[in-house]
Amino acid sequence: MNHYFCIIMRYYILVFVLLSLYGCKKEDNPISNSNIDDGSYDYTNLIGCMDENASNYNPNTTIACDSINPSNDCCEYQYFVKLNFKLFDGTKELSRYANFTNNNVNFQIERFKLYFSNIRINKSLTTDVFLFNIENDNNSLVVSSSNETLNNINFNIGLTTLQNQSDPNTFESSHPLSITQNTYWFMTPPSYMYLMAEFKYDNNGDMNFTNPLTYHLAHSELLREINISSDFTLIKNDTIDLNLKILIPTALNNVDISETVPHSSNISPTSILIMDNISNAIIIDEI
Repeated sequence: MNHYFCIIMRYYILVFVLLSLYGCKKEDNPISNSNIDDGSYDYTNLIGCMDENASNYNPNTTIACDSINPSNDCCEYQYFVKLNFKLFDGTKELSRYANFTNNNVNFQIERFKLYFSNIRINKSLTTDVFLFNIENDNNSLVVSSSNETLNNINFNIGLTTLQNQSDPNTFESSHPLSITQNTYWFMTPPSYMYLMAEFKYDNNGDMNFTNPLTYHLAHSELLREINISSDFTLIKNDTIDLNLKILIPTALNNVDISETVPHSSNISPTSILIMDNISNAIIIDEI
C-alpha cells in the first residue's frame, strides 16, 4: 500500500510542478510607454495614440485611447507660432528711414536694434536670445508649443547677466550675440548694447532731418521683463502668425531729446525712461 501511495503522491507532485511552470499565462500589458519592442508584449489590447499626425503615434497600437474614454485623448501634437517683430506707428508699419511724430516733432528712423531674451510660450522657454534689427529683411522667429491655446507670452527686453557676460568672439556670425552684429561695447566693464536707436529729427516741421539723436543703452539694470496674457487658438501641426509690435513713438514719450545720453557704465534717468517706455509700447496681434 505504501508503494502505491508513494506512486500516487509522486504523480500529484509532478502535476503540481507542471501546472506551476506552464499553467500561468503571462498577463497582457495593454498600456506601455516603452518605445522598444523586445517581443515580450502582447499587442492584442495595446492602448495608445493611433493618429499618424501626432508626435507620440505608436504603429503597434490596436485601441485608440479616446475610444474607451472620449475625454482622454492621449495623442500629442505640435503647435507652431511665428512671431514677427516689427516697428509700428499706430496701425502703420515702419521700416528704415520711415517717419513718425512724437510731441509735435518729426523723426526719421536711421537704425534700430533691440535684444529680446528668454522668450517663453505658455511659460516654456523657446528661445534664449533674439535680436531685432530693422536693417534685416527677416525679423521673424518660429517657436513651438504642445498646448492648443496660447495663453501667455513672456520675454525680457535686454539680456540676462549671464548672456551679457558672453564673449562675442565665440559665436558664429549669424548668432545674435556674435561680434558681427556690432552690438558689443568695449567699455569698462564691457557690455552688449541692449538698444541701439538712432534717429534724425527736424526743428521746424519742414521734414528736413538734420539733427541726430542716438541712444545706445547697455546696462544690466535696464533689463525689463514683459508678460503678455493672450488667448490665441493654435492649429495642430500648423503655424499661426502673430505680430509683435513695438509702437516706436511711445518709446520717446516724455523724453527730453535735447539731453545727451553719454556712452558710460552708469545709467541715466533718460535711459531708464526709454526702456520703461518700450516696455509699455509692445503689443501682440494676430495677422
